[in-house]
Amino acid sequence: MSTNESETLSARALRLLRYLEHDSSNLQLRLDAIAEVLQCNSLDTADGLIVDGMALHPRSPQLHVQSADVALARGDYHRALSALENALMIECGDRVLTYNKAFLQACLGQYREALETMSQLPSVDGLMTEQVLLSARCWQCLGEPERAVGILECVAAEPDATAEVIGLYALLLHDCGRTIEAVAPSDRALAMDPLQFEARLVRASDAVRAGDRIRAHGEYKKALEVRPNDVRAWLEVARIEVAEGNFSDAGAALQRLLGMIPENAALWLVLGWCHLMNEDAPSCRKAFEQALQLDSENASVLACMAVLELSLGGIAASGEHLANARRIDPDDAATRLAQVLLYRAQGDEGAAAIELMAIQDDMPVIAGALEGLLHRPVKGVVAISGGPTLH
Repeated sequence: MSTNESETLSARALRLLRYLEHDSSNLQLRLDAIAEVLQCNSLDTADGLIVDGMALHPRSPQLHVQSADVALARGDYHRALSALENALMIECGDRVLTYNKAFLQACLGQYREALETMSQLPSVDGLMTEQVLLSARCWQCLGEPERAVGILECVAAEPDATAEVIGLYALLLHDCGRTIEAVAPSDRALAMDPLQFEARLVRASDAVRAGDRIRAHGEYKKALEVRPNDVRAWLEVARIEVAEGNFSDAGAALQRLLGMIPENAALWLVLGWCHLMNEDAPSCRKAFEQALQLDSENASVLACMAVLELSLGGIAASGEHLANARRIDPDDAATRLAQVLLYRAQGDEGAAAIELMAIQDDMPVIAGALEGLLHRPVKGVVAISGGPTLH
């Protein structure tokens, strides 16, 4: 134990550690000491106690569970899952450990594995609500909200249903296209808990559908006060800012998103366009180049690079990017619009007019192409609510 860590330990933790020095084989004393040290967030000390304890008590499932607690405190979900699996090898069929294993699998995006793990569990008093919620969230993350609705339908109708159950049920109804049916449960959930996240998303989506972007923006911001790093809410904020032409605010929202999901080429593309609208060519180029690194065969990115070069007077460079974009996808909306701009920059208004006439029927699609990029599914995003808290 380092000097710094000893200074952060509570008096009780220090006392337990002294006792353990004189009675190192006492398993319960060691477990109590580890628990107290964890309360003080002294993770290295806890790790050392666990390693020594496993050498003395290799068949103790509690030590493996505490190892999982340490791993979670470090943000290492894979190690936590491995520790729980070790505990289950000793304590086969333990209901709480099995549920916690499923929860960690879901947190790691292993949704089908989590469902398989939970299939081994009976409905247990004290865990039934958690099991139902976790199953529903797994199906939600697998893109099957209808199955999730079926799981929650009866539970959400119960008089003692929790706000989380009712709010998630409302959001799932909304995602199934049953938007009118989603209103009543979302209102019920928010009446029970004004901070209920999923119900707030439903209310925000209702505002979007009503064309009230200002109210929708406010609702999404309220949701983000509850979960500051929620990808779905930030995507909607970015979409609203783009639609309103608030490119600086849209850029800020996109930067927040890219801090969480940096490998999403579409987000880099939209960020680059926001910089272009703000006449920040260096930042625009950097964003477009990042998008190309992630998706070199993306016609929209190449077309946007063509527009950037045009804005800087680089007609030849613009033509090269546009030729590559047309090779990949001649019908891409951004590519066709960039072609119009290139013809105009070359002084060929006739060709520009012909091209523009050819795409006239698609102009609503083209106008919405930038906003539409923000509706593309984002892969690799954990959607299980809250942090992993083991029972």
